[in-house]
Formats: sequence, structure tokens, C-alpha cells
Amino acid sequence: MEPIRIVRVARGKNSTLSHLYINGLFACYLLEDSIRPARVPGVTCIPEGEYGLSLNHNVGI
Repeated sequence: MEPIRIVRVARGKNSTLSHLYINGLFACYLLEDSIRPARVPGVTCIPEGEYGLSLNHNVGI
């Protein structure tokens, strides 16, 4: 599993700009909804932090 990290860069009224790092290397920019106190699935942004990354071999998805 490769470690990934999301780093918040800028916060606007309705958006959040982040950087995504894989194995410590910059991979891409992320543009998400704004950060809110309570998590709402499908509405609020991905929580900042480190996540595990693995390849899904399921053909059905």
C-alpha cells in the first residue's frame, strides 16, 4: 500500500484547494467543497491526513 497525503493549500467560502502527494511526491491538485464542522457524505471535503492507497482489481467497478 502506498501512503498518500492531502495537504490543504487554500480555503474559500465554497471551496478548498489541496495538493495530493503519493509516496512523498506531488501527484495532483484537488478542488473540493468547503470544510465544514460536521461531515456530510457526498457534500463535505475529504478530511486532511494520510491514507492508504491500493489498486482495486475488481472488474465490476
